[in-house]
Amino acid sequence: MPEELKDNIRALEQKILVLEEENAQLAERAEDAMLLGLVSENIQNLTSGAEVIENTLERISILKTIPYATCAEVHDTRLQPIATYTAFSEGGHIGYPIELNPGLMRELEFGPTIIDPGDEIQYQFNDQPFTPRQIAIVPFQSQTVSNGVFLFMDSDTNENRLRQFLILLNQVVEMAVAKYDNLYLLEALTRSKNELENRVRQRTNDLARTNEILEVEIEERIDSERVLKETHHTFIKVLDSIDATIYVADMDSHEILFMNKNMIDAFGGDYTGELCFKAFRGEERPCGICTNSRLLNKEGNLGEVAVWQGENPKTGKTYINYDRAIKWIDGRIVRLQIATDITQLREMEQQLHQSQKFEAIGTLAGGVAHDFNNLLMGIQGRISLMSMDPAQLPTNSEHIEAIGEYVRSATDLTRQLLGFARGGKYEVKPTDINELVRKSVNMFGRTRKELKIHAKFQRPAPVVNVDRSQIEQVMINLYVNAWQAMPIGGELYLETRITSVDSTQAIPHQVIPGRYVNISVTDTGTGMQERVRQRIFDPFFTTKEKERGTGLGLASAYGIIKNHDGFITVASEIGQGTSFQIYLPLSDSKARHETPAAEKYLHGSETILLVDDEQMILDVGQAMLENLGYRVLTARSGENAMAQVEKGGNSIDLVILDLVMPSMDGGVVFSRIRELFPQMAVLLSSGYAIDGQAAQILQRGCNGFIQKPFSVAGLSEKVRQILDQT
Repeated sequence: MPEELKDNIRALEQKILVLEEENAQLAERAEDAMLLGLVSENIQNLTSGAEVIENTLERISILKTIPYATCAEVHDTRLQPIATYTAFSEGGHIGYPIELNPGLMRELEFGPTIIDPGDEIQYQFNDQPFTPRQIAIVPFQSQTVSNGVFLFMDSDTNENRLRQFLILLNQVVEMAVAKYDNLYLLEALTRSKNELENRVRQRTNDLARTNEILEVEIEERIDSERVLKETHHTFIKVLDSIDATIYVADMDSHEILFMNKNMIDAFGGDYTGELCFKAFRGEERPCGICTNSRLLNKEGNLGEVAVWQGENPKTGKTYINYDRAIKWIDGRIVRLQIATDITQLREMEQQLHQSQKFEAIGTLAGGVAHDFNNLLMGIQGRISLMSMDPAQLPTNSEHIEAIGEYVRSATDLTRQLLGFARGGKYEVKPTDINELVRKSVNMFGRTRKELKIHAKFQRPAPVVNVDRSQIEQVMINLYVNAWQAMPIGGELYLETRITSVDSTQAIPHQVIPGRYVNISVTDTGTGMQERVRQRIFDPFFTTKEKERGTGLGLASAYGIIKNHDGFITVASEIGQGTSFQIYLPLSDSKARHETPAAEKYLHGSETILLVDDEQMILDVGQAMLENLGYRVLTARSGENAMAQVEKGGNSIDLVILDLVMPSMDGGVVFSRIRELFPQMAVLLSSGYAIDGQAAQILQRGCNGFIQKPFSVAGLSEKVRQILDQT
């Protein structure tokens, strides 16, 4: 064979060898790629990290005919199995315990390695038909295994077999660990997701429950706010309905938060939002009487009620105030003040005190007038006796008339005292009040041309039960008072009308509520100051000069009106004139009109017993009666009078009986006389008037009453009248 052909054949053989070697490498690479693809495909759909490790071990062992493969976590030098696959046994983790020496552990830090069985590794296959020839160790780290290894043992005698696909093993391990980590992360994420979903569900449930609770609480809050608003509205309505001035103010800022209707009316406007001290008292700073500091205790909690009274400078009225701290609708602590107008009550108290004062002074004045009347009786009697003596008239008539005038003036004074003492009512008769007022003002007006008088009378004419002369005295006193208040002339207004007096007016004046006749006397004079008005009815109080007044005119007017179960009031201001208001009970009786008879002496011859504890009265009275022709017996005490009545019996035609006597008074004597001689005539005599005890004795059948001091003519008329009737 030619050499060239041989060379060509050798060249072809060499190429064939190269091609075969390349083909083997390609086959090996294809096998490796198939292994990687198969492992990747198998583990792709696995959902457990343990399954990934187990499947990877199994595929490597089968495809690469490696009889033993295990995956473990390294603890120090000992392996803790994770998964194991053996071709020669179906047991568990065969070969364990496996332990690596420290040198091998350090070598593994640099990557995969191939070792021969020996001192570097210890394992246990005592009962297994397996003897490893080569060992491949591939280290790894993962999310759950900080230090782990894949360990492959081959029993093939080819020392390079494992070394040939060590890189492949490393790639498969890396792929498996990556899948293992991914599954772990997926599991972790799934767990986290599930935990988060559970927490979200729990939180959602909690929120739902909380929302339900909140909805209930919101509904309750809405209901509470509605109830609170309704309660507040009701509270405001209640405050508006209370007959008192009520307001609420912030305790820190003093801002007015509420005023009730009565307070708005009393102060002429709603000052809500303004400062209380400025709106209600005209102050520029908080009031000195502010009670805020007293309304809270030391701990700052709601305290006690502060009660005080005083006059408000804005309204001019006196209030009793009740202050307390309360919680307002918005939760803040505020001051609530409830104030009651006691102005009228204070005036009623003053009127009651004045009435009680007049009652006490009147008792004293009545006693003085009684004793004074007895003295005047002696003087009057002596003058009357002198005037009856013709021998006295030529030389002493002027003096007798002068003394008589003085006695009449003194008698008028005692009448005023008795009037003030509520003891000046002598003869009470149904009287046309219009006629009485008209006649009295006409008589007064004739001499007071500088006054312009206006009269307005109720129609039909009201009737009152009064002592005409006493009411005339009251009216004259009021006319004179008005005239003196208008020195250069003016207007005098008179009016009568029927009105009703309720308990509010009646109680302070101590009268009975009902229908009254109101007599109004109003002038346009100078008026008077309040301090003068408050004392205008005091006895002996006068603003006039000594020669122009005694201070008893209005005091007696007050007493006379009170004695007629009525009352009198006065209103006045400086420069605005004065108005007196008289109230007398309305009578259902018809008015009586009488014409006074001319004064004359009426004589007689009957026997009269004169009883008085004053010797002066006995002496004068006896002389007067004897001058009239009567036979006179005298007694200075009740006991002596009864002795003479018992002794004289029916021979006594008339007893003139003094009312006030020591030991046995006139009332007792009268009762004894009536027991012994029921038909015996009795004439009651007193320095007091016909009220009280005298009126009671008259109601029990006494024949008449005569007021001291009396004249001979008056006595003769009264005595003759009784004797002629019995």
